[in-house]
Amino acid sequence: MRKYRKVLLLGCLCGILCVFSDMVNMEEVSLSQIILRTTFSQTWYHAGFIMSIMKMFIPLLLFQILCGSMIYRYFCCASVYYFTRNASRIKWFLLECAKLYLTCLSFLIIMILTGAAALLLVGKVTIDSSVVWIGGYYLLIYSLYLFGFTLGINVLSLAWNSTAGIAVPAIIQIMGIAFYTMMSQFADPVTGYLAADSAWMVYINPFAQLAFGIHTRNGKPVFSIFGPQEFPFELNMSVAYVGIIAIFAVAAGCAAVNRHEFITNDKEIE
Repeated sequence: MRKYRKVLLLGCLCGILCVFSDMVNMEEVSLSQIILRTTFSQTWYHAGFIMSIMKMFIPLLLFQILCGSMIYRYFCCASVYYFTRNASRIKWFLLECAKLYLTCLSFLIIMILTGAAALLLVGKVTIDSSVVWIGGYYLLIYSLYLFGFTLGINVLSLAWNSTAGIAVPAIIQIMGIAFYTMMSQFADPVTGYLAADSAWMVYINPFAQLAFGIHTRNGKPVFSIFGPQEFPFELNMSVAYVGIIAIFAVAAGCAAVNRHEFITNDKEIE
C-alpha cells in the first residue's frame, strides 16, 4: 500500500510540474492540449530539444525506478516461505503483471488529471472531441511503454541484481533519446526533415514511439508545430511496437520466475 501512495504522490507532483510553465498567463486550454504537452509533441529530432525532452522524460524514469521492485521484492527476502504458498508461479506472476499495468495506467491518469486541475486554478480547461482518440492512444502507448520497461527492470533484477536491473533499461532509453536528438544530422539541410529512406531510424527507436509530434493518424500529423514530415509514422505502429516490448518482458519474466534457483537465492547478497 505504501508503494501505491508513493505512485499517487509522484503522479500528482509530475502532473503539476508538466504544466507549471503553462500556468503563467494561461486563459484557456483544452484537455487534449494538456495531454499532447506531455507527449513530446512540441519537440523535434534536433539536439536543441534535448533538455526539454529530458525534463519531460524524468517523470517516466522516476516511475520506473519507483516500481522497478514491485515484483522483484518477493525474491529478496523470505522467498522460499512465500512461494510455498503459490503452487503456480506463472499464474502468480501474471497476476502481478496485471497489478503493475494497472499501476502504470493509474499513474498516467493521475498525472493528467492533476495537471488539468492545476490549470483550472488559473484559467479555463475545456473538453474537446479529439480528447477521446488522443487520450486513448496516449494511455495505450504510454502505459504499455511504462509497463514493458518497468517489468524489464524487475526481470533483469531477477537475472542479475537490482543495480543492473535499473541501469540497463535506463541506458537503453537514454541512448534512444540521444540518438533521437542526433537524427537531425541525417535530415535535409533545407527542410530539416528526415528523408523517407531514413524512416527506419525513427521506427526502431523506442523513445520515438512516445513523440506524438512526429506521429501521423490516417496519414495526417497528430500535432506538429513544424509541419508534416516526408514519411508516415502512424500511432498504430507505436502501439504495436510497445506492445511487443510488453509481451517480450512478460515472456522473459515467466521464464525467470519459473527457474528454481531464483526462489532459493537472494541476488542482492550473493
